[in-house]
Amino acid sequence: MENGHGCDDYSILVAIIVTMVIIVAMVITLFMIQIMTTLWMTWVITSILSVVDVSGHQRDDLCRYSDHYLDDLLHGHNNDDHDNYRVTGVFLQTNGYEGWIQ
Repeated sequence: MENGHGCDDYSILVAIIVTMVIIVAMVITLFMIQIMTTLWMTWVITSILSVVDVSGHQRDDLCRYSDHYLDDLLHGHNNDDHDNYRVTGVFLQTNGYEGWIQ
């Protein structure tokens, strides 16, 4: 059956389906870009923190001293064994703010 525009109903249906597929693909692509960007930024920040801490001292491992960082941050003191790994700031990333908190 032909309508007034010279296209049959089947081609209109195919065009609508193709358009929907393209829109869904674009949305998925945007989500993937956002996820990959977040993962990449997390990797970059972790890589930076694993080499140099906030006070500029070289560190061997991020996770090895993370409990001491948290303890120092919460209680405001340093362990004698880890004076070189003193907390001088915390990197905070939220929706409204991103940066170092001293």
